[in-house]
Amino acid sequence: MLQDEEVLQEMMNKGVHNILPSPQTRRLVDRRLVWSAVDEEISGGFRLRDMDWASPREIEEVARLHREAFPELFGSVYEDILFPSRWPRWAEQWRIYRITEGEQQAATCFLTPSAQNMAVELSVLITDPAFRGRGIARQFTRAIDRLISESGAEYGTVLCATFHIATQKIIEELGFERIGELRGYVLANAGLGRYARDNVVMYAKMYNEAWTLCPSEERLTKPG
Repeated sequence: MLQDEEVLQEMMNKGVHNILPSPQTRRLVDRRLVWSAVDEEISGGFRLRDMDWASPREIEEVARLHREAFPELFGSVYEDILFPSRWPRWAEQWRIYRITEGEQQAATCFLTPSAQNMAVELSVLITDPAFRGRGIARQFTRAIDRLISESGAEYGTVLCATFHIATQKIIEELGFERIGELRGYVLANAGLGRYARDNVVMYAKMYNEAWTLCPSEERLTKPG
Protein backbone atom coordinates (compact mmCIF):
# COMPACT_ATOMS: atom_id res chain seq x y z
CA MET A 1 0.00 0.00 0.00
CA LEU A 2 1.33 3.43 -0.93
CA GLN A 3 2.15 5.72 1.97
CA ASP A 4 0.81 9.29 2.09
CA GLU A 5 4.15 10.80 1.13
CA GLU A 6 4.34 8.62 -1.97
CA VAL A 7 0.84 9.63 -3.04
CA LEU A 8 1.68 13.29 -2.41
CA GLN A 9 4.76 13.07 -4.61
CA GLU A 10 2.76 11.40 -7.37
CA MET A 11 -0.07 13.92 -7.31
CA MET A 12 2.11 17.04 -6.98
CA ASN A 13 3.93 16.09 -10.18
CA LYS A 14 0.91 15.03 -12.20
CA GLY A 15 -0.34 17.22 -15.01
CA VAL A 16 -4.10 17.78 -15.28
CA HIS A 17 -5.88 18.55 -18.55
CA ASN A 18 -9.57 17.98 -17.80
CA ILE A 19 -10.45 21.38 -16.31
CA LEU A 20 -11.18 24.63 -18.10
CA PRO A 21 -8.21 27.03 -18.16
CA SER A 22 -8.14 29.86 -15.60
CA PRO A 23 -6.37 33.23 -15.85
CA GLN A 24 -4.26 32.37 -12.78
CA THR A 25 -3.40 29.43 -10.55
CA ARG A 26 -1.97 29.19 -7.03
CA ARG A 27 0.29 26.64 -5.39
CA LEU A 28 -1.44 23.85 -3.51
CA VAL A 29 1.23 23.92 -0.80
CA ASP A 30 0.23 27.53 0.01
CA ARG A 31 -3.37 26.53 0.71
CA ARG A 32 -4.10 27.47 4.33
CA LEU A 33 -6.32 29.72 6.42
CA VAL A 34 -4.68 31.80 9.15
CA TRP A 35 -6.77 33.20 11.99
CA SER A 36 -5.35 35.84 14.31
CA ALA A 37 -6.48 36.21 17.92
CA VAL A 38 -9.18 38.86 18.27
CA ASP A 39 -9.91 41.10 21.25
CA GLU A 40 -10.91 44.59 20.18
CA GLU A 41 -13.39 47.34 20.85
CA ILE A 42 -16.06 48.17 18.31
CA SER A 43 -18.39 51.16 18.37
CA GLY A 44 -21.09 51.54 20.99
CA GLY A 45 -19.00 50.23 23.88
CA PHE A 46 -19.03 46.64 22.63
CA ARG A 47 -16.09 44.26 22.46
CA LEU A 48 -15.34 41.64 19.81
CA ARG A 49 -13.28 38.63 20.85
CA ASP A 50 -12.65 34.96 20.25
CA MET A 51 -14.62 32.33 22.09
CA ASP A 52 -12.62 30.88 24.98
CA TRP A 53 -12.84 27.13 24.38
CA ALA A 54 -11.23 26.48 27.76
CA SER A 55 -14.08 28.21 29.59
CA PRO A 56 -17.04 25.93 30.45
CA ARG A 57 -18.92 29.05 31.55
CA GLU A 58 -18.64 30.68 28.11
CA ILE A 59 -19.63 27.47 26.35
CA GLU A 60 -22.72 27.13 28.54
CA GLU A 61 -23.62 30.81 28.04
CA VAL A 62 -23.43 30.54 24.25
CA ALA A 63 -25.33 27.23 24.19
CA ARG A 64 -28.04 28.64 26.49
CA LEU A 65 -28.42 31.76 24.33
CA HIS A 66 -29.10 29.59 21.30
CA ARG A 67 -31.52 27.35 23.16
CA GLU A 68 -33.51 30.37 24.28
CA ALA A 69 -33.26 32.67 21.25
CA PHE A 70 -32.84 30.24 18.36
CA PRO A 71 -34.80 27.06 19.24
CA GLU A 72 -35.34 26.43 15.51
CA LEU A 73 -31.85 24.90 15.53
CA PHE A 74 -33.05 21.86 17.49
CA GLY A 75 -33.19 18.87 15.17
CA SER A 76 -31.27 20.72 12.44
CA VAL A 77 -27.70 20.17 11.23
CA TYR A 78 -26.62 22.87 13.71
CA GLU A 79 -28.28 21.40 16.80
CA ASP A 80 -24.93 20.47 18.40
CA ILE A 81 -24.61 24.17 19.28
CA LEU A 82 -27.39 23.68 21.84
CA PHE A 83 -25.59 20.88 23.71
CA PRO A 84 -22.46 21.97 25.65
CA SER A 85 -21.29 18.35 26.00
CA ARG A 86 -21.01 18.04 22.21
CA TRP A 87 -18.72 21.03 21.74
CA PRO A 88 -15.35 19.22 22.06
CA ARG A 89 -15.98 17.31 18.83
CA TRP A 90 -16.20 20.63 16.97
CA ALA A 91 -13.12 22.32 18.41
CA GLU A 92 -11.19 21.88 15.16
CA GLN A 93 -14.07 22.83 12.85
CA TRP A 94 -15.79 25.85 14.36
CA ARG A 95 -14.50 29.36 14.83
CA ILE A 96 -16.67 31.26 17.30
CA TYR A 97 -16.69 34.98 18.02
CA ARG A 98 -18.55 36.88 20.70
CA ILE A 99 -19.73 40.45 21.16
CA THR A 100 -19.89 41.52 24.78
CA GLU A 101 -20.89 44.63 26.71
CA GLY A 102 -19.04 44.50 29.98
CA GLU A 103 -19.65 41.00 31.30
CA GLN A 104 -22.84 40.53 29.30
CA GLN A 105 -22.94 38.47 26.13
CA ALA A 106 -24.67 40.41 23.36
CA ALA A 107 -24.15 38.27 20.24
CA THR A 108 -22.26 35.27 18.88
CA CYS A 109 -21.18 34.14 15.44
CA PHE A 110 -20.17 30.64 14.29
CA LEU A 111 -17.93 30.19 11.26
CA THR A 112 -17.24 26.84 9.61
CA PRO A 113 -13.96 27.16 7.68
CA SER A 114 -12.64 24.68 5.12
CA ALA A 115 -8.93 25.07 4.52
CA GLN A 116 -9.14 22.37 1.84
CA ASN A 117 -11.55 24.51 -0.16
CA MET A 118 -10.17 27.85 1.09
CA ALA A 119 -13.75 28.71 1.98
CA VAL A 120 -15.74 29.83 5.02
CA GLU A 121 -19.41 29.37 5.80
CA LEU A 122 -20.92 32.03 8.03
CA SER A 123 -23.04 29.42 9.75
CA VAL A 124 -24.98 30.99 12.63
CA LEU A 125 -25.15 34.56 13.89
CA ILE A 126 -27.47 35.45 16.72
CA THR A 127 -28.07 38.52 18.89
CA ASP A 128 -29.49 38.28 22.39
CA PRO A 129 -33.06 39.66 22.23
CA ALA A 130 -32.17 42.13 25.00
CA PHE A 131 -29.59 43.75 22.69
CA ARG A 132 -31.53 43.81 19.44
CA GLY A 133 -32.26 47.10 17.74
CA ARG A 134 -28.83 48.56 18.54
CA GLY A 135 -27.10 47.77 15.25
CA ILE A 136 -25.00 44.93 16.66
CA ALA A 137 -25.68 42.50 13.81
CA ARG A 138 -24.47 45.01 11.22
CA GLN A 139 -21.29 45.79 13.19
CA PHE A 140 -20.67 42.12 13.86
CA THR A 141 -21.04 41.00 10.24
CA ARG A 142 -18.72 43.78 9.06
CA ALA A 143 -16.07 42.62 11.52
CA ILE A 144 -16.56 38.97 10.55
CA ASP A 145 -16.31 39.89 6.86
CA ARG A 146 -12.95 41.54 7.58
CA LEU A 147 -11.69 38.54 9.56
CA ILE A 148 -12.64 36.16 6.75
CA SER A 149 -10.71 38.27 4.26
CA GLU A 150 -7.68 38.53 6.56
CA SER A 151 -7.63 34.74 7.01
CA GLY A 152 -6.75 34.35 3.34
CA ALA A 153 -10.07 32.69 2.47
CA GLU A 154 -11.13 32.84 -1.14
CA TYR A 155 -14.84 32.11 -0.84
CA GLY A 156 -17.59 32.82 1.66
CA THR A 157 -21.15 31.53 1.84
CA VAL A 158 -24.20 32.45 3.90
CA LEU A 159 -27.63 30.84 4.11
CA CYS A 160 -30.45 33.14 5.26
CA ALA A 161 -34.01 32.09 5.98
CA THR A 162 -36.25 33.85 3.49
CA PHE A 163 -38.19 35.56 6.28
CA HIS A 164 -34.99 37.14 7.72
CA ILE A 165 -35.25 40.24 5.56
CA ALA A 166 -33.00 42.35 7.81
CA THR A 167 -30.21 39.76 7.67
CA GLN A 168 -30.46 39.54 3.89
CA LYS A 169 -30.01 43.31 3.61
CA ILE A 170 -26.97 43.29 5.90
CA ILE A 171 -25.34 40.47 3.94
CA GLU A 172 -25.97 42.23 0.64
CA GLU A 173 -24.37 45.41 2.02
CA LEU A 174 -21.15 43.40 2.49
CA GLY A 175 -21.02 42.53 -1.20
CA PHE A 176 -22.41 39.01 -1.02
CA GLU A 177 -24.19 37.99 -4.23
CA ARG A 178 -27.58 36.34 -4.07
CA ILE A 179 -27.14 32.96 -5.76
CA GLY A 180 -30.69 31.71 -5.46
CA GLU A 181 -33.47 30.39 -3.27
CA LEU A 182 -33.26 26.83 -1.97
CA ARG A 183 -36.81 25.73 -1.25
CA GLY A 184 -37.12 23.45 1.78
CA TYR A 185 -33.33 23.20 2.14
CA VAL A 186 -33.12 23.32 5.93
CA LEU A 187 -34.91 21.19 8.51
CA ALA A 188 -36.33 23.50 11.20
CA ASN A 189 -37.75 22.76 14.63
CA ALA A 190 -41.46 23.62 14.62
CA GLY A 191 -41.91 23.06 18.37
CA LEU A 192 -43.52 20.35 20.47
CA GLY A 193 -41.40 17.61 18.94
CA ARG A 194 -42.27 18.34 15.31
CA TYR A 195 -40.33 19.81 12.40
CA ALA A 196 -40.88 21.57 9.08
CA ARG A 197 -38.52 22.65 6.30
CA ASP A 198 -37.33 26.24 5.82
CA ASN A 199 -36.76 28.07 2.55
CA VAL A 200 -33.39 29.79 2.46
CA VAL A 201 -31.52 32.28 0.30
CA MET A 202 -27.93 31.39 -0.54
CA TYR A 203 -25.34 34.14 -0.79
CA ALA A 204 -21.72 33.90 -1.91
CA LYS A 205 -18.73 36.21 -2.04
CA MET A 206 -15.19 35.86 -3.39
CA TYR A 207 -12.27 37.19 -1.37
CA ASN A 208 -8.64 37.91 -2.11
CA GLU A 209 -9.04 38.10 -5.89
CA ALA A 210 -10.29 34.52 -6.10
CA TRP A 211 -12.15 35.44 -9.29
CA THR A 212 -8.78 35.31 -11.09
CA LEU A 213 -8.73 31.55 -10.42
CA CYS A 214 -12.03 30.96 -12.20
CA PRO A 215 -12.33 29.92 -15.87
CA SER A 216 -13.48 32.71 -18.12
CA GLU A 217 -15.46 30.15 -20.12
CA GLU A 218 -18.62 28.50 -18.83
CA ARG A 219 -20.24 25.35 -20.18
CA LEU A 220 -23.81 24.86 -19.10
CA THR A 221 -26.70 22.82 -20.33
CA LYS A 222 -29.27 24.81 -22.25
CA PRO A 223 -32.94 24.86 -21.26
CA GLY A 224 -34.97 22.38 -23.26
